[in-house]
Amino acid sequence: GVSMLARSAVCMLLLLCSTADGTISKTDKRAPKQTKSVFDRRLVTTTPLAKSIVQEHDKCASKPNARFNGEVLSFVTPWNPKGYDVAKVYNYKMAFVAPVWLQLTPSDQNAAKVKPVIRGLHDVDDSWRRAVTTATSKHGAQQDRRAKMLPRLTLEGFSQQQLDQLLSSPSLQLEVARMITDLCKNRHFDGLVLEFWQELPSRDKSQLTSFINVVADAMHAKALLVVLVLPAEPMDVETVLKFSASVHRFNLMTFGYSGQRLRVGPNAPVAWIRKVITTLAPLPEQRQRFLIGLNFYGTAWGNNGPASSTLTGEEYVDLLKRFKPIITWDEETQEHTTMCNGKTIFYPTLKSIDVRLELARELGTGVSIWEIGQGLDYFWDLF
Repeated sequence: GVSMLARSAVCMLLLLCSTADGTISKTDKRAPKQTKSVFDRRLVTTTPLAKSIVQEHDKCASKPNARFNGEVLSFVTPWNPKGYDVAKVYNYKMAFVAPVWLQLTPSDQNAAKVKPVIRGLHDVDDSWRRAVTTATSKHGAQQDRRAKMLPRLTLEGFSQQQLDQLLSSPSLQLEVARMITDLCKNRHFDGLVLEFWQELPSRDKSQLTSFINVVADAMHAKALLVVLVLPAEPMDVETVLKFSASVHRFNLMTFGYSGQRLRVGPNAPVAWIRKVITTLAPLPEQRQRFLIGLNFYGTAWGNNGPASSTLTGEEYVDLLKRFKPIITWDEETQEHTTMCNGKTIFYPTLKSIDVRLELARELGTGVSIWEIGQGLDYFWDLF
């Protein structure tokens, strides 16, 4: 009957597998070859070759490991969907995962009386959220570490007049705070990453600070986490101290250094990152609230001055494949640079990331990554 058929099918399969195995290699009947970590492969170096990056970038250690004990926040964007898979594979190395999904906007941009709403819910992916936030037991000691889901919420599309209304109305702010906490509870988010600060022109920010505090306090009261995105500059310790203790972490955008200065150069010199952190958190015990931002994207500068474009890991590998350029280490900024196809390219390497993780360890901060869909797979051996 059916069971006989099933049994003979299984036998056939076993036979096929064994003969297939036999044809691959008559001598080697052992388990598949284990990939060693990037450290064992001696790839974390100031002198990497284009060829080795091309060959090795998609090979990660077979044995799960976690080297960086600080917190890692990983941004994921819908436009680089590879990040969704990366978060599922390496969730045990991440404290927080921040999909770029949500916007706080006015329901009508032209309305005299502002009514804020949250948009972007069509991007929310529940089965992915469950997969990422489920603690995995296969990683031994890491199994108790569950990644927390903190989607990013930006402030967008308000006219100056609507913004003034929002920032001067305590009742409207409480309404927004309630809308946010309800959303987190209903959609099983552990909290949010708030990117409100940069959206406001550089006028007096004290009203914005108090709005952020209203939202953070309301979330904290419901056991929800708030991570606040802040620019690395201009920023000062007085501003940081005005934020409520309900803000769980400050995520500093410590990259884009040369872009802001409109000149060809590195994304994030190490000495500059150190200065930003020690200025904003002079005391070591303050620093655990800070996340150093790491870029997993690169910057390509043309010869004609300050225009730069961003580059994903895939595009970088493609250029290395085609042009086989020399990759040069800059001791001062601790970054690699590549002259390629008429462009000067700064793309992170194993060495440049490792140096920054070392700095985070030394200072006692966590790190955040913008963003994981743009990186190279083997970067994760560092974390």
